Amino acid sequence: MRRDYRRLFEPRAGLTSRGAFNPESLKTVLEMRHKLALIGSPLPPVEKYFDDSFYREAVSAITKSGS
Repeated sequence: MRRDYRRLFEPRAGLTSRGAFNPESLKTVLEMRHKLALIGSPLPPVEKYFDDSFYREAVSAITKSGS
């Protein structure tokens, strides 16, 4: 927890590196919703709710402009 707190205030990265979304977090949320009987089985794939293609495109554009 202390490590996360320090990362939160790190001026260059913050809590998430480059603003990246962690799909494992979404998987955890889906599992929790399943345990609470808010969604049924089988669990939907994370890809149903998460598409990182725009993020990858943005990172690629930033990387190319920095070259």
